[in-house]
Parts: sequence; structure tokens; C-alpha cells
Amino acid sequence: MLTKKFKHHFAWCHTVEQSIRHADVKALDATREQLMDKMGQPFGVHTRGVPLIIATLTLLLGFAMVQIRLWELLFSGFSAGPHNLFFGILPTALIFAVVLSATVYFIAQGYMAAVSLFLSMAKTILILDLLHFVLSLYDFMLNKPYAGAQLISALLGILFIILAFLTVNAPSFRVMLTLMLHNRIWRRQLQLKRQALTRR
Repeated sequence: MLTKKFKHHFAWCHTVEQSIRHADVKALDATREQLMDKMGQPFGVHTRGVPLIIATLTLLLGFAMVQIRLWELLFSGFSAGPHNLFFGILPTALIFAVVLSATVYFIAQGYMAAVSLFLSMAKTILILDLLHFVLSLYDFMLNKPYAGAQLISALLGILFIILAFLTVNAPSFRVMLTLMLHNRIWRRQLQLKRQALTRR
């Protein structure tokens, strides 16, 4: 689901990130200039984090489409009633929201490990949505109750995850990652300069 362009750019961002940790102010200046050249465009949707917002919302919706089905399958093994689903759905939704929010925060701070986690979450949810689709299609063929609604939710879940991956693979997302990495270097430079001043 990830293009070669994104993989290449992400690997390059990861290499740049590794160099930040031990670089001095001058080396960071050179790296920051390199990132600015890589960005090419100083203003645009990437400066407002729009690609990340879109990818996050579609990922969240993709998870929402499959969550009910997951807990239905789990509770069916315990012969629990439908009203008990909320005891699983609510905590899971809260935990997912917290993890996703933290991931997005660290992506915005320029941490590539957070990007990796975000992509892993998207891949996992895609697999779950595909499983949801197969099970819903099987139920639909057997004319089970609510199978049509479940099939629609499965298709929507897959659509949302596809939109998330399309957003990640878009040029604006790559430029946004470069900008966030650039801003991380800038913050690191300020930190090193403050440390130098306090030593005097």
C-alpha cells in the first residue's frame, strides 16, 4: 500500500533523524538547509498539517467500522448479550484514541518512529476491515439479519483505510514530514544554543 517514493523518502527522513542526535549547531544548519531545499515549497497544506489530519480521521473511521464486529465475534464466544458490547467498545475506543493522539503528536514533532507506528496501525486496521468484509459477505449470502448493514460498514472501513494510504502516499504528506523534521532540527538548535549560553 506504500509507494516506492514514500518508502524512499521515509528512509531518507529516518537517516536524517539519526544524524540529528550527535550533530552540532553548524551541522544542523547544513541539514536544515538541505531539508528546506527538499521541501521546495515554503507554504501549502503541509504547513498546516492537513495531510496528517486527513490520514488520522480516515484511520479513525476505518477502525470505527470494524470495532463493533470484532467485539461481536469476541462476545459470541461467551454467550453475552448485545448490550454488553459497549463494555468492550468504549474502553477500546478510548485507548485507541489516546494511542492515536499520542502518535499524531510525535509525528508532528518530527519523530519517524511515530510515523512507523501510524503505518503499522493502518496496516492492522486494513487487515481487520478485510476480515470484516469477508465475514459480512458470507453472512449476506446466508441472508443473516443485519448482514447488509455489516457489509456496507465493511466496505466503508476499507474505503477509509484506502483513503488514509492515498493521503500518506501523496506528495504533500512527504513534504509535511520534511517540514516537521526541519522544525525538530530547529528546536534542537535552540536547545544546543541555550545549553552553550548556560555553560558560559
